[in-house]
Amino acid sequence: MEPTFRLIGIFVVIFFIFIVSCSIAGEDFKLYDPDKNFESDSNLQLIKTNAEKNVEIGKLDEDAAEHIFKALEYAKEGNTDKQLEEYKLAIQLDPTYWMIDHYIARCCYINGRYKDAIAYYSKLIELRHEYTVLYEERALALTRIGLYSSALSDLNKVIAIKPKAGYLYYNRGCIYGKYLKFDDAITEFSKVIELEGDNIFQKNPKCCIKISLFPRCWRYMSYCYRGWAYYQIGDEKKAIRDLNKSIKIEPRCDDSYIYLGKIYQWKNKLRFAKYYYSKAIKTNPNNVEGYILRGLLYCKKGKNKKGCTDFKKACELGYCDLYEKVKKNGDCE
Repeated sequence: MEPTFRLIGIFVVIFFIFIVSCSIAGEDFKLYDPDKNFESDSNLQLIKTNAEKNVEIGKLDEDAAEHIFKALEYAKEGNTDKQLEEYKLAIQLDPTYWMIDHYIARCCYINGRYKDAIAYYSKLIELRHEYTVLYEERALALTRIGLYSSALSDLNKVIAIKPKAGYLYYNRGCIYGKYLKFDDAITEFSKVIELEGDNIFQKNPKCCIKISLFPRCWRYMSYCYRGWAYYQIGDEKKAIRDLNKSIKIEPRCDDSYIYLGKIYQWKNKLRFAKYYYSKAIKTNPNNVEGYILRGLLYCKKGKNKKGCTDFKKACELGYCDLYEKVKKNGDCE
């Protein structure tokens, strides 16, 4: 065996085990996260309209409203730091307009300041405990820092009030998945599938690759993640069934192709694994995991040049650790 092949072969085995271990540790369950909706044009316009109306009826200080308007302009530019500054100036001028705290909480969340967001949500819940959206959004922030038990507690409160909201069960299922409670995750995803009938998503033919507000997305992602949860508890047959079902509903579901590839790789059916990794990449050319896993597979089969090409592509998309290490070892150009 050539030294280069031996080096890259050993590295590939170690790295492949690491990547799959991350999946088993619950990193795959992606919650419905409406953070981009917080800053959508329609939502920003709604904030502005509400502020203008409250100024007219004397419920919001005029100068505070000006800072809110400035914050909205910064939001359109994507400058969340400046946006947050303006909201804080607004609340100093009018601490009675509680919605500013909500805007700040959302801004902190978008900016990755999850503990600050939780503090603002908690303050708001003390004042406005009847607003279920506050619990929903705090649950997302709690999940981001790994406080799964507290996140579940918040979602349980909302589900008790909104028992037919599929996305809440979907999020609860994802949290259970992250918590490694796969049986509970399966129960939650099954509830989503039960709630969201085929007639609903047929009326919404357009569905983004990532989770959106369309019920069709809840359903195909629920099949996708229920399938992965089944695999974690050793039910390979149901796992493959659900993953194929998710693809049938939404052929652009690249996550399902990735999971099928991993299952077949563990079964040592490398031709099928390569097919599904390639399918994921074709479906979503920016799927970094697809390039890494296919590259590792190529190297395992001795096709180091093709493996390096995939590692390089993954690096171009933002994940360079693997490519830089094998390049440093002289295994890639």
